[in-house]
Amino acid sequence: MSRRTIRDFEDKDVPRDVIVKILDVARWSPSGSNLQDWRFVIIRDKKLIKALKMFSPGWIGRGSPTVIVICSDRKWAYEKGGILGGDTMYLIHAGIVLQSIALLAYSLGLGTNPILSFSKDAIKELLKLPEDWEPIILLLIGYPRSIPEPTPRLPLDKLTLWMGG
Repeated sequence: MSRRTIRDFEDKDVPRDVIVKILDVARWSPSGSNLQDWRFVIIRDKKLIKALKMFSPGWIGRGSPTVIVICSDRKWAYEKGGILGGDTMYLIHAGIVLQSIALLAYSLGLGTNPILSFSKDAIKELLKLPEDWEPIILLLIGYPRSIPEPTPRLPLDKLTLWMGG
């Protein structure tokens, strides 16, 4: 696996059917208590993407033609009992579905860049999201202009503790 975070995208639209395929697979991601509390907002309007950047100090990327806003439907999760795992379960779910999207996108020749540093309230207002939807991740997705060199990774033996055989 050589997936990389992409920060420089070609000015080429990702076809709608490709985005639908990615999200259709991602919706099968696991979630605690099978909550499936993730929600997706697909942004392809260049003016709206430019406006998103104003509220995202962590935005590093050029030319992304599509942004997927990964949200959590907090009311849905609460009503289905999803608060039992504390107030972090929805964040874990967003991370799981993000990874599903990123890996499938990579397999289709696309690159992704998750943005986590942004004003949730400003983004929610800008996009006029439903009251119960909380934006968690802004995911840039598109065709990579270039693939960066791998960043250092910790060796597996520093990350793993074996117990028993």
